[in-house]
Amino acid sequence: MRLPADATLIVAGAGPEGTRPAAVAALVAAFRREGLPVEATGPDAFADGRLAARLDDLGATTLVLCGEETAVSSAARAAEALGFHVFVVSDACWTDAAGARLPKGSAIVVDCATALAAAALAKARQRRNPRRQGPG
Repeated sequence: MRLPADATLIVAGAGPEGTRPAAVAALVAAFRREGLPVEATGPDAFADGRLAARLDDLGATTLVLCGEETAVSSAARAAEALGFHVFVVSDACWTDAAGARLPKGSAIVVDCATALAAAALAKARQRRNPRRQGPG
């Protein structure tokens, strides 16, 4: 897995802090450490258009999803329809009352260790060559 410098972590269906697996906290910390955006959403991440507009403002092309399985599944389908590259971190998702399955298809399902390693390298090229840095 290789993430571009515009990758954004989406915690979909974000419940109370106590309900999140440790993997979510590790992903949030890794993305923040690298200066990568982190967005927390409700169960219908793309329903009102605000998240899509925010991602457009950020220039995001790649999303890393974790959170409640139903919300992640819904967000992955919507994000793919909008043209984003989508990764789902399977062990940073928890089963909710609806018991949805993680998306199959064009979303790439990875584990947390893989996503953490990719986040740590997402801006490595920019650090090596500062002229490649984009806005922001």
